[in-house]
Amino acid sequence: MELGLVIFILTPPFLSTICQSVRFDIESGKIKCMLEDIKIDSVTVGNYSIVNPNEGHPLPEHYQITVTVHSAVGKLHHHAEGVTSGQFAFEAEKDKDHMACFIAIKHEPPVNISVDFTWSYGMLTGDWTNVAKKGSQIYMIFSSLVRLPGSSCMNYLKAMEIELKKMQDMVGSIHIEMFLLRRRQQETVEQTKKTIQQLVT
Repeated sequence: MELGLVIFILTPPFLSTICQSVRFDIESGKIKCMLEDIKIDSVTVGNYSIVNPNEGHPLPEHYQITVTVHSAVGKLHHHAEGVTSGQFAFEAEKDKDHMACFIAIKHEPPVNISVDFTWSYGMLTGDWTNVAKKGSQIYMIFSSLVRLPGSSCMNYLKAMEIELKKMQDMVGSIHIEMFLLRRRQQETVEQTKKTIQQLVT
């Protein structure tokens, strides 16, 4: 089977979060992969699920996939075998390509399995110059590709926004604690100096 090559190039200089939602087909026993250039310190979240061809009925038993996500240097971030849906999340340690691969289990006669996949990531470092300069390149090796409604991305962006706000609140609390510790330390130092002066005199 020939695989078409679809290349998307995004340059989002004012966005801290990038989200891609796609629906693609995999033939039984075949593999399809997505290669994405993720920036260092980006929090990455992915969600995938098999589309039921007969809505309202149980998913056929042979509708299963194996999913792996790893970096260009071979670090495995996610592995799931014989699943119908799943999720992965990790923080990129370096500016490297990361690949998500989907393998459909063998079945006779072969069938096409549709998969909904959302892959989003956001910058935590605030390195806007880096984002504007390098942009983001997403290479998708899919023979058929259909974009999903934007609602899937919006849900992920909202979820990521909530998590980032939680982290921001946590950092704020840590800063307050550090400030209080410094003040107590300064008070202790001053008190020690006074005590020493009293002993000397």
